[in-house]
Amino acid sequence: LHAADHFVQRGAFTQSSGREMTTKLLDRPQRPTAIFAANNFSRTPYADSDFYASGPETFLALIRDAELVVGNSFHGLAFSLIFEKELFIFGRRTKPGANSRMQDLLSLCGLNDRMIFPKAYNPDKVAPIPYDKVRQMLESRINDSKTFLKEAVG
Repeated sequence: LHAADHFVQRGAFTQSSGREMTTKLLDRPQRPTAIFAANNFSRTPYADSDFYASGPETFLALIRDAELVVGNSFHGLAFSLIFEKELFIFGRRTKPGANSRMQDLLSLCGLNDRMIFPKAYNPDKVAPIPYDKVRQMLESRINDSKTFLKEAVG
């Protein structure tokens, strides 16, 4: 599991740098009912249930069962896309390049507006994710990757 992937019974949310943003997201009309946290590094005091140091099965189940996922890990983003969940990714301000994989994947999917930084975000201006388009793009890239691997392996 990765730090700061926090989930709500009908959504998922992040930790310290995103605590204020989490509150803002919870105040939206389609408000989730309970925050579930999955974090390897520390407990999450504002979560209703904390799956501290849980395994990958729990991590995947939390994403699979969420309506909204908010976190700051590449794997949280990747599995949210696979499970076709509404999502927000909090940008990390820890070191240069810390967000590059997440930004690249979001850009590839046409979802640049889903990378958010707490002080510069308005949750009311984001439309639902057009997963029909995202699915087509991902399938195309997956097929390209399979072709490359088949040709490389022989």
